[in-house]
Amino acid sequence: MAELVDDDDQGDVGAFTNPDTLAALQKDVSAQAAALDVAATACHDAKKVDDATFAQWRLLKARVDAWAKATPFLGLFGTGGLTDQGESLQREMLPWFARFVQAGCSNVPAAPPPPPTTAAESFFTSLPPALIILGLVLLAGKFRR
Repeated sequence: MAELVDDDDQGDVGAFTNPDTLAALQKDVSAQAAALDVAATACHDAKKVDDATFAQWRLLKARVDAWAKATPFLGLFGTGGLTDQGESLQREMLPWFARFVQAGCSNVPAAPPPPPTTAAESFFTSLPPALIILGLVLLAGKFRR
């Protein structure tokens, strides 16, 4: 059985995240996206990135903005899920820093470090997809009997 421990001093325990920790993450990710958007807009205006690339970036930026405005149910429930979404958005934003640097943009902020991965994420991302599918098929076979 999994034990709920708080070993990173971030205020989260298992799937629960302290609302203050979530608010800080929302502020940080939103600031990262805003700074990168300034660079993206300048690059687009200077014709260093094409319209399609800029449109893709703006879609991600809009998702970050919507997530940053989200509030947990009753100010508490759902903080873990919102934190997971924020960390996922951070991971999705990371390649954009390098992408704009490679395009020749001069005002791209430094990329933040990637968010930590959970033990479950590390486990499942290290497994080959065929092994995961095989496990699911075997598990489904047990329930059909």
